Amino acid sequence: MIKQFLSCDWGTSSFRLRLISQPDLSIVAEINDDKGIAAVYNEWLQTRRPEAERVDHYKKILLSQMGRLAVQPLPGIPLIISGMASSSIGIREIPYAEIPVRVDGSGLHLITIPAGDDFPTEIYMISGLKSSDDVIRGEETILTGCDIPDDEKKRLFILPGTHSKHIIVQNGLIKSCMTFMTGEIFDLLINKSILSKSIERTGESTGADDLFARGVRESLSSNLLNSIFHIRTRDLFGEMSKSENYHYLSGLLIGEELKNINRLEYDSVTLVSTGFLSGLYKNALLALGFADKFRQLDAEKAFIKGQLSILNRYKT
Repeated sequence: MIKQFLSCDWGTSSFRLRLISQPDLSIVAEINDDKGIAAVYNEWLQTRRPEAERVDHYKKILLSQMGRLAVQPLPGIPLIISGMASSSIGIREIPYAEIPVRVDGSGLHLITIPAGDDFPTEIYMISGLKSSDDVIRGEETILTGCDIPDDEKKRLFILPGTHSKHIIVQNGLIKSCMTFMTGEIFDLLINKSILSKSIERTGESTGADDLFARGVRESLSSNLLNSIFHIRTRDLFGEMSKSENYHYLSGLLIGEELKNINRLEYDSVTLVSTGFLSGLYKNALLALGFADKFRQLDAEKAFIKGQLSILNRYKT
């Protein structure tokens, strides 16, 4: 049994590294920062070194990050990486596995970079998935850790984020995926649009849950391109404060993402999330009538469990 492993989630704009201990999958040490793949790739381009040396550049970044862990890992323990490290701007590009693919991780593409004098342990990198018109990188690892039954029930999994993912699983297969740019659009609207003058970013507001729910409900019968402008008019007419507009707009956008889900089409709707977004999406789904089919899983725990499952499957 693997006693310890290094779990890395390397996104476009974020980096997270954790030392995980078996058998309880406890986090021994952890670091988080904003040194995502995009920043590292830009650094790499500026070096103007030959493509053959790209892996070495990324290895140096990884070594530096591993050195920041408060507790040093056991020598030679495996490092498994999910996310954008396997993209065209990552360590080494791995082709997407094509949907449908088994949800247990057996159909994913995985490469190993052997340990050597310049790096003390093997690196395992996981591919993403693609359909005919969509892609995911990282969410496939989370789904692998969700312990999804291999049966005929049609299950919808919602993974919120900057780019939220809706993934359908049936008969042990990931059947389809859809990406919604909800988080990115929200950020653009509150920071770059004409609405920015009518919104005050805040996590606290009297009646915030009610304002959010109101936005969700109104999304059901509104045209988003028209309804978002009401953020400005409600501010101009003194009908809502800037902080109230923040919560109302959040409800409008999340409601827009979720409103076309047919409740009768799925045997269950599972929210896989951790942190602030969990509460928002749960409230929105309940407001839309999914109480009888709603389930919730912790994305962080599923991610770690998924990486270990994939590691155990492929590590020889």
